[in-house]
Amino acid sequence: MPRRFLMAAGAFLLLASGVEAQAVQGCEARDRIKRDLAEGFGQRRVAVMLSQGSVVEIYAHPELGEWTALRVGPDGMACVVDFGEAFFAVDDRPPQGDPL
Repeated sequence: MPRRFLMAAGAFLLLASGVEAQAVQGCEARDRIKRDLAEGFGQRRVAVMLSQGSVVEIYAHPELGEWTALRVGPDGMACVVDFGEAFFAVDDRPPQGDPL
């Protein structure tokens, strides 16, 4: 795995501090992580999904393909759940009228 990704993961794990860090390592306020992804890694939100009482957001760099997945709880706290490279969007919608 490229060194840049390992450094990004380490940076996210260091975001939480104090007593909260002991309880929820790798988690921080969504707005802070979103800002860090934009300013530090050039990533922007490209997908949003609902998942078991929380929201999953995918952020990606438009040219480099680096991506980060966040799980965001109702309280606004976000946790990095995965990250990687080679993100690209696809349009896999079925033809109009296809029931799937």
